Amino acid sequence: MWFSSFFRKDTRELVALVDIGPSSCGGAIVRYEEGKRPHILWIGERVEIKNSSSRDTVYKATANLLEEMSAECRIRGFSTPTHVSCALSPTFYSGKTECVQKRFDSPQEITQKLLDTLARDVIQEAGKDFVLIDEQITRVRLNGYTMKSPLGKKAAQIDLDFYWSAAPRTFVDMVRACIHSAFPRSTIELHTFSFLSFIILRDILHEEVEFISLTISPDTTTVSLVRAGRLISIFSYPFGQRMLVSLVAEELRTIPEESEVILRLYGENKVTDDIRARVRRACIPAETQWRKRLLEILEAASFQSSLPQKLFILGEAGQMALFKEFISGLDAAHLTLRTQPFSCQTIPLPVLAAYVDESPNALAKRDLFLLLESIAFSRIHAKKNI
Repeated sequence: MWFSSFFRKDTRELVALVDIGPSSCGGAIVRYEEGKRPHILWIGERVEIKNSSSRDTVYKATANLLEEMSAECRIRGFSTPTHVSCALSPTFYSGKTECVQKRFDSPQEITQKLLDTLARDVIQEAGKDFVLIDEQITRVRLNGYTMKSPLGKKAAQIDLDFYWSAAPRTFVDMVRACIHSAFPRSTIELHTFSFLSFIILRDILHEEVEFISLTISPDTTTVSLVRAGRLISIFSYPFGQRMLVSLVAEELRTIPEESEVILRLYGENKVTDDIRARVRRACIPAETQWRKRLLEILEAASFQSSLPQKLFILGEAGQMALFKEFISGLDAAHLTLRTQPFSCQTIPLPVLAAYVDESPNALAKRDLFLLLESIAFSRIHAKKNI
């Protein structure tokens, strides 16, 4: 559950942020001060996870990262973090939107207690082997009509859409034990990266209430559908930036690090026509596969109603240019019921970076996912310092 208050008498709080993905984990130390933007003080080198299906491998990588973070706090003379916030990639959790319907013999007043009770019934379906991570009521319909403010109204029937995510208890216990070992006095909280991305998009794009977002990580693509400003559904599939880096490196006979530079320059339109053509040729197999899977997800999401036309992409700048090109060739008129294709817009790192302050170390190691997490943490704790 979210905290009603985060900042105590001392208006400055130190927080350790961790993200665990299928191939690596990363960490940052961030200072939060009431009335100011989050200040990213330090970002560590990402630690490789060689086999995310192995509990021991994930534990060892996370433990090594946290040990480095703990040592960094001591070296720099930082106080002990009050919180450790850990974001999980879709590899480690499942999320879905459930629909609950309740009929009454006579019209009943809709209260927060009633909504919480209906939502709690859904959560119990996760079972004792899973732990709830994030939750949100995404839509309430009274007597068949969608209501943005249902509290206090009366209805004989209520339909509730409720998004929730859960992770295996054994995995959550492992992560918590690992964090507690490094920071025994810190409050621990877990979130899903998909939900954090939604929080950022919701606040940055506050004028947009109907859209699709794609968050493209090194190993996965996460598709989120937002209606009326609420997260309706999330889908993820194992295909991300790393695939493009590998294909381009193979085509140009170079190393992955060089391939990443070429992709960044590609996105900035700073490559020769020959290199541009070779990059596009190398990515054709990935484009076909990625677009096919995306189309399947969008078709499933449009089963009950047409999709929003606006689509936003979060990811590294170079790869975003390619994924945007992939989407431009997507035949989705039957999904949006419009003759125009998706209106696609990218949200590059500099846009997000304007919402935080960064130390020289953090600036040199700027990390999309830790950047998102640092902004989302203050949003979750209801302190909008931006």
